[in-house]
Amino acid sequence: MTNRQTDKHLANKQSYVPSYLASNPLLNDTSSSITTMSILQINLNHAIAAQALLERYIVNNKVCIALISEPYNSNKCGWFGDTYNKAAIIVNNPRIYYPNLIDKGDNYIAVEVHSIIFISIYCPPNENRNKYEKRLHLITTIITKYNHLMLIIGGDFNAHSKYWGSTKNSVRGKILYNWVKSNRLYIQNVGNNPTCIRPQGSSIVDITFANSKASANITGWRVINEESLSDHLYIEFFLHPLTYNKPIIKSYPRWNVKSFNEERAEAATLAYAWGNSLTSSNPFQSKIDLINKYLTGIANISMTRCQRTSRLPPQSWWSNEIKTLRNSCQQYRRKWQKLKKKLSKNNTTIVNVKKAETLYRNIKKRLKNAIYQAKNKQWRQEIVKLDDDPWGRPYRWATKKSEQQQSVPLTESMDPTHLRSTLDHLFPSLPPCKKKIGEFIWKENLAVTPQEVSIAVKKMLAKNSAPGISGVPAIV
Repeated sequence: MTNRQTDKHLANKQSYVPSYLASNPLLNDTSSSITTMSILQINLNHAIAAQALLERYIVNNKVCIALISEPYNSNKCGWFGDTYNKAAIIVNNPRIYYPNLIDKGDNYIAVEVHSIIFISIYCPPNENRNKYEKRLHLITTIITKYNHLMLIIGGDFNAHSKYWGSTKNSVRGKILYNWVKSNRLYIQNVGNNPTCIRPQGSSIVDITFANSKASANITGWRVINEESLSDHLYIEFFLHPLTYNKPIIKSYPRWNVKSFNEERAEAATLAYAWGNSLTSSNPFQSKIDLINKYLTGIANISMTRCQRTSRLPPQSWWSNEIKTLRNSCQQYRRKWQKLKKKLSKNNTTIVNVKKAETLYRNIKKRLKNAIYQAKNKQWRQEIVKLDDDPWGRPYRWATKKSEQQQSVPLTESMDPTHLRSTLDHLFPSLPPCKKKIGEFIWKENLAVTPQEVSIAVKKMLAKNSAPGISGVPAIV
């Protein structure tokens, strides 16, 4: 990739995504093909408050994939972490296929999602050149193997180069740029907005690369000027896959059984029964479809639907106080940045800049403490509930199975081809029976009595489980 090609490629990149497109990510798509995938990238500096704020941001903004450097803890559901907890990938969409771990090692991890390869990487600033080049060589192996698919690489490389907006070229920057050219990757960074802001200065060290297949479908790469409680800023971009060989997962309905209203169920049953009958002339499959349709309608009327919006657990520690502190933190941060830009002018002095920076640092510290205290308070409250509900939310948190994470069975998130292969292996087809069966003679003792039906219904209600893939609870 020559310098001219790089400049031309950057010039063709869009600086924003329309609001109607950003508000319709993969999470809300119900068609047979995926149109847009929202992707986030950041270095969390191994901070617990930054990670908590990130999870809140992902859920609120419906981010599908997040490429993380230096997470606080990657041993969580929906997270894929490397060997030393330095790089991670979050998959936050319950309707995409079950992510496939490709490879992980020293400060890098690769995951396949919908035939797209995502690689998150972190390169410490103090490691020697040999380790740096060795890690890049390991990534090259992954690129070579999966270059026929869309491939996106994001992380903190701690390398400076003018090709991705830095004001200077470092030794690492030259090594990284030569590596990018040799692997025929394209730089996705747009503009010269810093991705890392520290008291010592700002820099562009968080970089996004993609191969030709993915680069042609990436738009909206930008640095978000929003408080992250980390020295690094959020990076957001969108991937628009052209086609998929695999259809999107069918989401089966689920209802909240605790909201069951018996009177509504009886009224709905009478309404469906009025004027509708299962005549013997109807085909057998049509009768089954009609019964499922009636049961689904009764369930919709008598119960509320379960909402499945995220793989991540809900942030119940969030409060209006934390929201106010976060907004104030962003305001003080923007004010400090504006004063820094005007530092060379006569109307701004270094004293005003230092004062604005101090105010920003203080409010940022208050926000971190508020999040930390809120999470601890929430955990203590859940511990108190253990005696009343030992198998409730505290147990699910301890086993890393929140309510929303459990709402998607593994079979619903598996690749259909792989699922069929697994089922065929577990339940192999047997040759047809050659033994001839004589004429069946009906006997009265074979009839099902109303008492037996009543006993069967009571057993189903006791188990509180769905009778089939329709998802209609047994209580209906």
